[in-house]
Amino acid sequence: FMVLACVYLIFLIYGALNTSYVYNDDGKVIAQKMSVKQIQDLRDFETIANEYRQARTVYEAALQLDYRIAAGIEDPLLIAPEYERLLEQIEALAIQCKAVSVSTQYTQLQTMLNIWITTDIAVYCQNMSAAISRNDASAAERALEYRTMAYNDFSVITANIAAMGAQVDGADITDITEWSPEKYINQQIGGIGGELG
Repeated sequence: FMVLACVYLIFLIYGALNTSYVYNDDGKVIAQKMSVKQIQDLRDFETIANEYRQARTVYEAALQLDYRIAAGIEDPLLIAPEYERLLEQIEALAIQCKAVSVSTQYTQLQTMLNIWITTDIAVYCQNMSAAISRNDASAAERALEYRTMAYNDFSVITANIAAMGAQVDGADITDITEWSPEKYINQQIGGIGGELG
């Protein structure tokens, strides 16, 4: 009897921890019914969505630095080291993103994120730092090239993860579908900064 009671208690705790709540047609909060498979699918999606959100945070930091350069209020030589510090975050994120175990349906998306982190945004930040600190025209040109690549590739990643999340019961993808570099700049940092793509 005690074993059955413990198993039942574990089942109740598991259910309580994994229950999502939604609004019904009457505006009341109700528990969302989900099968064990749906819960696992949601967990799998949330794993890759978390990596995406961390990559987006790095992108937002780069956009803020770009804004500060474009605003022309600060000396760019003081901003250049911040691109280098951002590279440290990028390196840590690259290691983490490679180490995360994702469901096979998300491996291609994980690969795209890895490439974006280790190539697009990393090379962009390296070249921005070099262009500013050494007044290097070729590094500036390369930075602009990778800025465009980072923008285009991240737009594709965002569209893919939003499409995949739309097929997962219980996944909240509002922050993904409503985010874009342009919206971020306009809402968070005032809309100054020039063209992104």
